[in-house]
Amino acid sequence: MKQDHSDHLKEWFDALRPEAELPKGHDLRFLDKLAAERQDKRQRAGLRIAVMVLVLVSLGGAYLNSTKTASAELNQFYQTEVYFQTLIQDQWDNLPQENASYTIPIQAAQKQMKRLQQQYQIQMEQFQNGTDHPKLLNAMITNLQKQLEILQDLNQQIEILNVQNDETELL
Repeated sequence: MKQDHSDHLKEWFDALRPEAELPKGHDLRFLDKLAAERQDKRQRAGLRIAVMVLVLVSLGGAYLNSTKTASAELNQFYQTEVYFQTLIQDQWDNLPQENASYTIPIQAAQKQMKRLQQQYQIQMEQFQNGTDHPKLLNAMITNLQKQLEILQDLNQQIEILNVQNDETELL
């Protein structure tokens, strides 16, 4: 009786086994992609930490050194702004846009970015009109951080699409 059950289970498992073999090198390509994803995540984590440190130093310096002249504080803020704007532009420039499957996520990100940039312009006008309140400066930097996060999320979505496209090609 036990033999009947084990034979039956063996037949069942044999029936579930895929008949087609995976292409040669499939496991190596998979491991390469996995290693690349881990490296990208480490780089992004490093970028986020660097941005946060820069923000903390900028804001901390403004709060702790209130005896500085207004022009030195403004200079520090403008340096932070230029740094963020450069990172945002670099992210846009490095986005792969040749694949049609990227169109929808890129358009969604562009819409969010446009809204955030409009808010930033309003905040900048308030700032230039003499409202240099620390909360306004913090809101402006937070806005720039959100723009970077949107671009990082977009890069992750594109990576997911790439993996899905590669998997469908292998089938």
